[in-house]
Amino acid sequence: MTVPSDRYRLIERISEGPITTWSGFDETLGRPVTIRIASLEHESGQRMRVQTRALARMEHPNTLRVLDTNSDGIDFAVVTEAMPPITIADELSTSGPLPPREALQLAIEIGEALAVERRGTRQEHQECKYRGRSEEHTSELQSPCNLVCRL
Repeated sequence: MTVPSDRYRLIERISEGPITTWSGFDETLGRPVTIRIASLEHESGQRMRVQTRALARMEHPNTLRVLDTNSDGIDFAVVTEAMPPITIADELSTSGPLPPREALQLAIEIGEALAVERRGTRQEHQECKYRGRSEEHTSELQSPCNLVCRL
């Protein structure tokens, strides 16, 4: 498993599968990051590398920025801004449904971020998963190409 460099420290595994996601820390700049690592021997690793390039070209206030990448020829790693720590599922299970106005605003922001992604990656089919919502009303979603949006 490739860590982008000695600059980053893996802290906690967030998810495991074809793409393993870690919370991490950028030792140089003193900030939290998210690190995703995938094997280039698998289709998901090849796809992540292509989609990371597209994501790096995107600029939208609701998307996490790509900060760094690294590959050793076997694994590919991408470092992004840190993901919010609280999932929307956690928030909804403790607080119940969102008020209509907040739910509508969230849907609009998700749509805007997906529109930017679609233009950037030319995805024909979009399916997203909610990943988080913090106390500052920040949410995130993950799309098929692992775009993570701050909302």
